[in-house]
Amino acid sequence: MTAGDWRNGANLTSMIAAQGQCATSPGIVYTVPASTYVKINKFAVANTTTTASTVTFGVAKNGFTPGAAGTTLCHSFPITARGSAGAQFVGTEFDDMVLGPGDKVWSQAGIAGSIDYTLSIIVSDG
Repeated sequence: MTAGDWRNGANLTSMIAAQGQCATSPGIVYTVPASTYVKINKFAVANTTTTASTVTFGVAKNGFTPGAAGTTLCHSFPITARGSAGAQFVGTEFDDMVLGPGDKVWSQAGIAGSIDYTLSIIVSDG
């Protein structure tokens, strides 16, 4: 399945795969390249505005449409205004999930320009 040794850490590289701002429709944050496997390390979000919003993020297998009902694993929740408790969130739902070629990570904000994200991954490079 994977070339790197997930159990012992051989041939693995940790990196920030994507940073940006969530769109108000399901937007692809990261697509796993061909012949590559990655393990999600963390997906963190933060509200950058003074208005509460919502954020939804998920994963979609190669060939499935991000955000489409019944095709993706996702998590949706409210996120409070910048500066308040709950304005930042580090998702653990997808920690250690291994994605294969063409699989996608996606996100969606309830209010335009409100939610920033950072996705860190571990890449099997061996």
